[in-house]
Amino acid sequence: MSARLIDFCKWTSEKTAAMMSEVSFPGRKISDSLQASFKMLNGRLRHPEVRILILGPLKSGKSTLMNVLCQHASVSQVNPLPAYPCTVEVRDIERNNQLIPAEKECCTFYRNGIPLEPMALEAGLQHLNELLEDYIERPGKPETRYDKVVQKINLLPSPEMPPENRYTVLIDSPGLFFSNHTYSADANKEFEEADVVIFVVRQEQLFFESVNEYLKKFSAEAMHRRGFILVNIAVPTDKELESYDHNEYKKKLDTYFRRHIASPDLNQELINDDRISIRFANLFMAAAAILDKNPVYEKAYQDSETRQSLDSIRKYLRTKLVDEKIKDLSKKFEQTLREARAYLDTLLQEEEILVSEMRQKLLYLKKEIQGKEDLKCGIGDEKSVAHAAIERNTRRLEILAGDINPETLPLHDPDPLIKQLQIGFNSLPLSSAHAMNDEELRDLVTKSYMKWQGGAHGNRTFRNLVKIIWQEDVSGDNFSLVQYYHQLFFATYKDCVAKLRKSFSDELLRLAAGDSESEDIINNAINHELAKGEPKLLLFTPRGFWLWRKTPESIWGDGTRIVDEENEDILHLEADRFIGQILQDWEILDLFSSENLQRVAKDILRKNFLSHLRVLIQKQSDAQNELVGKLVKREEKVQAEIDALSETHRKQEDEWNYHRSIFSGIEDRKKHLTDMLESFQKDVYNFVRL
Repeated sequence: MSARLIDFCKWTSEKTAAMMSEVSFPGRKISDSLQASFKMLNGRLRHPEVRILILGPLKSGKSTLMNVLCQHASVSQVNPLPAYPCTVEVRDIERNNQLIPAEKECCTFYRNGIPLEPMALEAGLQHLNELLEDYIERPGKPETRYDKVVQKINLLPSPEMPPENRYTVLIDSPGLFFSNHTYSADANKEFEEADVVIFVVRQEQLFFESVNEYLKKFSAEAMHRRGFILVNIAVPTDKELESYDHNEYKKKLDTYFRRHIASPDLNQELINDDRISIRFANLFMAAAAILDKNPVYEKAYQDSETRQSLDSIRKYLRTKLVDEKIKDLSKKFEQTLREARAYLDTLLQEEEILVSEMRQKLLYLKKEIQGKEDLKCGIGDEKSVAHAAIERNTRRLEILAGDINPETLPLHDPDPLIKQLQIGFNSLPLSSAHAMNDEELRDLVTKSYMKWQGGAHGNRTFRNLVKIIWQEDVSGDNFSLVQYYHQLFFATYKDCVAKLRKSFSDELLRLAAGDSESEDIINNAINHELAKGEPKLLLFTPRGFWLWRKTPESIWGDGTRIVDEENEDILHLEADRFIGQILQDWEILDLFSSENLQRVAKDILRKNFLSHLRVLIQKQSDAQNELVGKLVKREEKVQAEIDALSETHRKQEDEWNYHRSIFSGIEDRKKHLTDMLESFQKDVYNFVRL
């Protein structure tokens, strides 16, 4: 085996590993095409052997050529009938080699793609012969069908072959275009893996269309391996041997091949003669001369074109095989390296676009997070406002607790509501245009008394007198004294409310004033105040008229006793004094005075207003507490969204930084590959003979 080839493969494998490292990025898969190139290159470098493939149509002379090249008559079977297709691998190795152990000689049959138990070569050959006979007699019998048969034969190296060129594998393939497609597929696979291909074809087979098509493929693959076209020329008879001119026959056949068989591309390769060469040989003559030692054919073989052709092939195998193998692997390495650099170019463009897109996404995420942060700050501000309102309302409720008089509140309180409340109640008018004068009141009471005295409205009891004075329409204008009071108090109360509302700018105070203005509230207040005008409810006790000082109780009694008839004239004569006494004792004049109406209205309004104001403040405080609860939940939700967005931003930022590092490092990696290519092209000549 070639030490140069082994060293080269080891050195190139290290270079390939370095190349793979340059195009490998964590979490990113390299392209399928580049991965396939690496796989193929590493596969070739792991097996530093030279594979020589002999292929061609059935019965073209492939096995004969193999036996001639190996100078061994039984390496590959040669039968007059079409043999059972078989792949033969001949390994020219030194047994017990320390670098690569010798493989055992064997014959392996494959069925349905599964190898059966290997046989010894002789047993395998015998089985092949049996299969062939059985196949000819009963071609349809399934037991005779195998996917493939592989023979592996080890030969000691030829003395003519330099030690460094050892460990070559010579492969005799099944015939091309065999009816079993598995064999043709195996031949194609061997073709792709071969370093040297010898295409053997008989001269009459050149006219086959299938051969012509395969020659085109042979030409197209010229850049990947060294090729020989060996035309197996006709066998001359014993008589013809004496006058047989090999050179002339070869010249005619060569001219015909180039003009009528070879494509333009193949002709160009044949002219260059560096990737594909055409040779002509009579393989029957060669086998008879070399293997059978036939004297007649030995003489004819000496100066024949057959010998020149076979010698040229042998010379190439002896002298140039390892160098060509190294050159071929070098080209594959350089090609893979260029693919790797092109991959980095593509990756650079992709990463540039990706980094830009990811940056835009990060900016958008950052903007979205900032928006959420601003929203959270806004919620925090709302919470602060709500908490301040709750504290303010708590203080207001503490200040306004109980029967507080707004006029006594501090004028310079920091709370504008308290300050406005104090100013508003102090600004209420102390006089009112709504009042009845004393004469009008006396006239009404007089009329009421006269009706009572005349008995027009029932018995002349004290209770009935009270009823007539307060509740009867004695003037005929549909108004009783109660109704007059109701009208005056209503107007006065409304004036106070209007004055308050006008003095308030705080909406809460205006609402409380508005709530205190309802007719139900005013009517309740009036009825409550009017009740004070009824003597019994006001704890009225007559001071005693001067006429009855001694027995006042006998006259007024409990309010149900009828007045003594014998005193009627006296009562009538003293009516004016009696009416005056009623007005005075019942405080009717004071009750209807504008000062009293204003005072009572103001006092009632204060109670009603403060009651409604406390309710409104409490409602506002409850609403603020409810708002705080909602804001807390909303704040928690926004914070969760911020956390989720921040986590997404963190992950995308890590990914962005990762791709930025890839993007920024690709140019350096491209330079490393360029330097690697230059270094490889310079150092590879250390392994090649110039």
